[in-house]
Amino acid sequence: MLFGKERRRTFGLAALAFLTLPVNADVPPLSVSGNQVLSGGEVASFAGNSFFWSNTGWQQEKMYNSAVVQWLKQDWNTKIVRVALGADEGGSYLEDPVGNLQRIQTVVDAAIDNDLYVIIDFHSHHAEDKKDVAINFFTQMAERYGDNNHVIYEIYNEPLQVSWSQVIKPYAQDVISAIRAIDPDNLIVVGTPTWSQDVDVASQDPIDGTNIAYALHFYAGTHGQFLRDKAQTALNNGVALMVTEWGAVNADGNGGVAQASVNEWMSFLSANNLSHVNWAVSDKNEGASIIYPGASPTGNWSAADLTPSGTVVKGIISNWAGAGDDNGDNGAGGNGGGAGTGGGGDNGGGDNGDPEADVTCEHLLVSQWHGGFQGAVRITNHSSSPINGWQVHWNYSDNTIITNSWGGNVSGSYSASNVDWNATVAPQQSVEVGFIASGSGNVSEVTGEICGAATGGGNEEVDDDLPATDKEAESAVQRDITNDWGSGYCADVTVSNPSSAPLIWSIELPVDGVVDNAWNTTWSQNGSLLLASGVDWNAELAAGEQTQFGYCAHY
Repeated sequence: MLFGKERRRTFGLAALAFLTLPVNADVPPLSVSGNQVLSGGEVASFAGNSFFWSNTGWQQEKMYNSAVVQWLKQDWNTKIVRVALGADEGGSYLEDPVGNLQRIQTVVDAAIDNDLYVIIDFHSHHAEDKKDVAINFFTQMAERYGDNNHVIYEIYNEPLQVSWSQVIKPYAQDVISAIRAIDPDNLIVVGTPTWSQDVDVASQDPIDGTNIAYALHFYAGTHGQFLRDKAQTALNNGVALMVTEWGAVNADGNGGVAQASVNEWMSFLSANNLSHVNWAVSDKNEGASIIYPGASPTGNWSAADLTPSGTVVKGIISNWAGAGDDNGDNGAGGNGGGAGTGGGGDNGGGDNGDPEADVTCEHLLVSQWHGGFQGAVRITNHSSSPINGWQVHWNYSDNTIITNSWGGNVSGSYSASNVDWNATVAPQQSVEVGFIASGSGNVSEVTGEICGAATGGGNEEVDDDLPATDKEAESAVQRDITNDWGSGYCADVTVSNPSSAPLIWSIELPVDGVVDNAWNTTWSQNGSLLLASGVDWNAELAAGEQTQFGYCAHY
């Protein structure tokens, strides 16, 4: 074979399922009622990502681009992002207003274009000393974005250990007045003393006004029950909270993922319907960054690009149900409740709600490399009743060993059960347990009491809940060899939907050799066939739309 020689093959292959797809034109307005932030008048919570300081010269300016925003929405299921206008230190908005403002507006505009909520944060520890700058900045933001439901104003990131009533509250009142002169109703979030931890103190002397919430920040490796108790006090006092920054590691941005503490925090946030954004969209060499140094600044990240924190956080954001605890006791129940209508205390098989429920349990191969892979077990509820608590089982016929997991309690060889915050799987929704493993992942059927329509093993993704007439849509497939070095090759595969209706695609592609890895697809190999289907962000193709995945193989 000649190096660089291009080979093209076009196939008409069966794809799966017509599906009516909604077109997002806007997001519901946010409002505050009691201690709850409502979306369109309904209890909800959202999960997403915070960008790093916007400061010029801090090496993370590169992340402030529209491609990253689109990737976070498509691949991470992000519903909310946060821009952090650097207002302290070198290269800040005070030193380079043009550069910093351009970065902020780029991401805010992209968030609006992608129908995401976006927090505009005045990222400072000394904002009370820069009140005129803050008022000028938020006046610009309100004039530019005040008519958009997407926008949330966070007027003070993290005050230090200063007085709430004498320092922070007067600053906030003046900035809020400037915003409200232009924008009467978008949500405003106010930072609280001690790096936005003393929400209980703020709740004892709240700001008069409508649609005002208070910032709660935590880092799972440092902050535990004592801070949740402060948050519970604030909720009990009737103020609304939003977690505008949290980390899976220590408060200094370093250390490993504190998984047990992360699970406790997610249970608390879910039980109390608290939206949250994770720090940070960054490749800085520290534990809180979601990608490793040198990863692409425009998205398209593989599993290998994600740090341990990024891997865990992606699993949380991707699976965040957002329905909250709809039990009529908003915020008074402590941290023991489960997500939605679920009770997360019992990690057993749980009550399926409907003994005839159609639930599929699948083992997915997300990404693979020599000697290991990233996988997931996905539970999808196709029924009209919620699943309240779940447990599944699977095993491997080779020597595969799971070395790290998230989104569930993984034990034995192997079982996984829910954690509190993902105990409930709403109708037509999915939840995943993610993991890193060594080995090739030759998997058995995934079983469990809830698996009413298990799809079996084999690392493939098939929707068996659709009528036969909906499985006849045809997709057009084109393969382009992008590199050929004699003993192996890499190829890009373009899957197109030439029909007049949306479809979910799944293909069987003849391949030469043994596939070593693939990206932007869920895949497995059966002899000379590559079985490929979409991942979350590209599984559904609108009429006339196309998507692309790639793979490499050796002969």
